Amino acid sequence: MTFKIGMKVVCVDAGLDYMGLPTNLIEGLVYTVEDIPLIHGRVALVVAGAPSWHPTKAYRASRFRPAVSPKQQVSFTTGAPRDSDQWDNRRKRVEVVS
Repeated sequence: MTFKIGMKVVCVDAGLDYMGLPTNLIEGLVYTVEDIPLIHGRVALVVAGAPSWHPTKAYRASRFRPAVSPKQQVSFTTGAPRDSDQWDNRRKRVEVVS
């Protein structure tokens, strides 16, 4: 999964950390990515509003997913609806009437 600085992410795993200590994350809450360090060869995220006891102030990237807007649902197989003004990678099909 690709994360970028400034991206909105939602916490999907606020469980205990690798030492069995509680995290300061709240599951379902949206955070903003501030930094993306590599820790022990793994991608981690530093998120605004969630202080970490770890010196890097980072959490595993697997604890987060990109936040999406519920305003419009887009099918990954067909794209956006035909009448949508949103981005659509499909060609508009023209019906030929003979």
